Amino acid sequence: MSLTDVQIAVLRAIAAAKVISPVETHWALGEGYATDGDEGEIALTPVGHNLLADGSC
Repeated sequence: MSLTDVQIAVLRAIAAAKVISPVETHWALGEGYATDGDEGEIALTPVGHNLLADGSC
């Protein structure tokens, strides 16, 4: 899977618990790269973590 630089930045921001826009949140949740967490926070799913970890993006 090939992600754009912006999409990679969104995943990195989620991993670092940084604030992202509602549009970015919707994209990450919709693609299954993130999941809703406590108190409105989102976190990477295993798929999201794997995309960042394996260097495929």
